[in-house]
Amino acid sequence: MTYDPGRIKVPTLIVRGAWDGVSNDADAAWLMARLGSRIKLDRKLPKGTHLMHLETGRVALFETAGRFLAGETNP
Repeated sequence: MTYDPGRIKVPTLIVRGAWDGVSNDADAAWLMARLGSRIKLDRKLPKGTHLMHLETGRVALFETAGRFLAGETNP
């Protein structure tokens, strides 16, 4: 393994698209289970792929990240 997710202690947000063919639910669950952070969220946004930052739905990506950075950690 190139890194140990258990050593990541900072708040962590995983944002992925519902149509992502690269990172799937099992991948996200694997990472969430191994992160060392007490605050960790997994958000799957509708109609997005792995390149969501280039798509029309990128506003939802940016809003989700912005809310997390502002301290919102509600599931």
